[in-house]
Amino acid sequence: MISVLIPNFNGLKYLYSCLESVYSQTYTDFEIIVIDNASHDESVEYIQHNYPMVRIIANNQNKGFSGAINDGIQIAQGEYIFLLNNDTIIRPDCLSNLISATRNYPNYHMYAAKMIYPDGRINSAGICFSISGAAWDRGSSKSDGGEYSSFIEVLGPSGGAGLYRKELFSVLGGFDPDFFMYMEDVDFALRARLSGYSCLYVPNVEVIHYHGGTAGVGTPLAVYYGNRNLIWCTLKNMPVSLLFLFFPIIFFRSLLVFIYYIGKGMGNIAFQARVDALKEVPRILTCHRKKQKNCSCNELIRKIYPFFRI
Repeated sequence: MISVLIPNFNGLKYLYSCLESVYSQTYTDFEIIVIDNASHDESVEYIQHNYPMVRIIANNQNKGFSGAINDGIQIAQGEYIFLLNNDTIIRPDCLSNLISATRNYPNYHMYAAKMIYPDGRINSAGICFSISGAAWDRGSSKSDGGEYSSFIEVLGPSGGAGLYRKELFSVLGGFDPDFFMYMEDVDFALRARLSGYSCLYVPNVEVIHYHGGTAGVGTPLAVYYGNRNLIWCTLKNMPVSLLFLFFPIIFFRSLLVFIYYIGKGMGNIAFQARVDALKEVPRILTCHRKKQKNCSCNELIRKIYPFFRI
């Protein structure tokens, strides 16, 4: 069975389309769990009235994406966990094609969907990470001209539409709740890689993503958590030898990004994100030493992009 986990915060306007698309699946062995982060737009009441079969976790505070997903996993009954943003619509054969991928490619523990914008451009064909400490969605904003139509190994799935074997969350301890929102999927993918687990991109699983339905795009909230958490991703997960080797590149990239946000009038937010991230350096470095048991530097470097990227 697949447990479909949908975190929600004031996403009432998206729930009908999202839930209807899940209930229109040709594969029917699934459950839906909506984890509501203290919405005040009657999301919970709407689901209770219109979708009584949906299991609801109604949090009394906003736990962010990470906390919501961790809550959902605690009660999920499926062998597989399918994370799905509330501002998405999945094709009718989505779950069926995911299950087929798990059977045809059983050595993987993560499966990335092809996420597309409503206009047909690629939103995410898996996530990427480079030696400069940059993370991005593979193929983002590009036309879907066939380049992203092959089954291929990628770093990890976007948390907006990704399938995971449930056992993986037990092994890795779930998403890092400190991240709250943004980059938690990158952090999880890196931790999975360091523990010897891989991800397959499944191109025939298409998910329409409106993107930014909760926090918006380029908002102060998105800029703060995106900048802070990306620093944590790098410090937590890059092996010490690689961290020292690539530190000048990582620092230079971070400086360029900071200058970019100064130009956008958001320099104060980007600065605060860096200050808050660096305050946690001792704890982050202490924790991340425990992660790298099954993956050598050479193995990891083959999983990330060996070039500079902003």
